[in-house]
Amino acid sequence: ENSRVPILKEGINLRPLAGASAPGLGDLASTENAPLVALNSVFWSDGMLLELADGVCLEQPVHLYFLTDKNATGKLVTPRNLIRTGRGCQATIIEHFEQVAKDELLNAPVTEVFCGADSKIVHLKIIEESAAALHLGSTHVQQAEGSNYSSVEFAMSGKLVRRELHLDLAGKGASCNLTALSMAGGDQRRDMRTRVAHL
Repeated sequence: ENSRVPILKEGINLRPLAGASAPGLGDLASTENAPLVALNSVFWSDGMLLELADGVCLEQPVHLYFLTDKNATGKLVTPRNLIRTGRGCQATIIEHFEQVAKDELLNAPVTEVFCGADSKIVHLKIIEESAAALHLGSTHVQQAEGSNYSSVEFAMSGKLVRRELHLDLAGKGASCNLTALSMAGGDQRRDMRTRVAHL
């Protein structure tokens, strides 16, 4: 009831990941020496698939709103997302995690992003978990030649927030801009890790 999906123009495939044909799923988010990715890979049940054909430019951001309520208390939450863009695409994607209940849970999201050649992708992540919640997520990105990927992360609340960002610069002229803002107090902990592989 919180979703608003406009009529999509040609060249945009936006749909739930469950039951979708999703080539490339799991190719970037390796489970080797990554227990949280492995946990997500075993237990995820749904998420979002976004595919953009060559030259598609989104005029409005895609806002993914992951809202957890009291039904998630004491549980493991494992959303999975897959984003694939063609050559010359432009898009802004927002992943927003908010917990309305103030109870314990473990949120372990995984997102994979394939940036096509000469594409320009802006990816925002906003984390607003409860003061008792754990958020242990990762984003895995592969960039083709000439692509630009900008990541902006806001870790606003949560008992423990650990975010991993893994980027593969896989083509000549690929570039990335990485920014994060963490806010914490008391015994809260923030752990922001970045790996950029210049392939």
